[in-house]
Amino acid sequence: MFEDYMSFDDYIRAYKLERSEAILLRHLSEVYKVLSQTVPPGLKTEELLDAETYFKEHLTSVDSSLIDEWEMMRDPDYVPAEKREPSIERKKSFTQDKLTFTRLVRNHVFTAVKYLSHDNIASFLDLFEVNKETGTPWAAARIDELLNGYYDGRMRIRLDPDARNNKHCQIKKLPETNQWRIHQTLCDPDEKNDWELIVMVDLAQSDQRNEPVISLENISSIGAHRE
Repeated sequence: MFEDYMSFDDYIRAYKLERSEAILLRHLSEVYKVLSQTVPPGLKTEELLDAETYFKEHLTSVDSSLIDEWEMMRDPDYVPAEKREPSIERKKSFTQDKLTFTRLVRNHVFTAVKYLSHDNIASFLDLFEVNKETGTPWAAARIDELLNGYYDGRMRIRLDPDARNNKHCQIKKLPETNQWRIHQTLCDPDEKNDWELIVMVDLAQSDQRNEPVISLENISSIGAHRE
């Protein structure tokens, strides 16, 4: 599941596990518990932290009560998000926790890569806000045109752990703005790795909405749109 960066629903459909969803969910919660509570923090590599975040987000999206259950066992004072006082949530802005926010952004961006790899253009476009500079939403036909350029000499877009490595994701804080520009390399089987997905992150909007607010800038060969 993690190897192919599949969603819970994708995994259920792929292996026809409709009658075993509860068993799979409980198994994933055990995997998350091991990663979260058993592995010492000092031994957690970027890959392990990536896996921990991946499973936590999947469990939260399917059944957040499982996450709350583990957190309350670890910390008796833990309060589920829906029961917290609003004032507690506002003590620190959403983007101020740089480590957590950066992981969320990277996961968001690689989910977009996954949709590109699966040729799921509709879901890919749903991940992005309208670009403020152009004010015009991206059209599926335009994405198809860009991908035709990518596949001219490249078989597919890889989703394996090495393709998800942070070395392939460059985050730049734009001067005198409250934005990040992200260059995510699209890895291919021949390791040409010469195309990229370019997106913009609006930090102010992300703080207002408590979620990464990201717009699509381009899909192009590396260097074509670098500053």
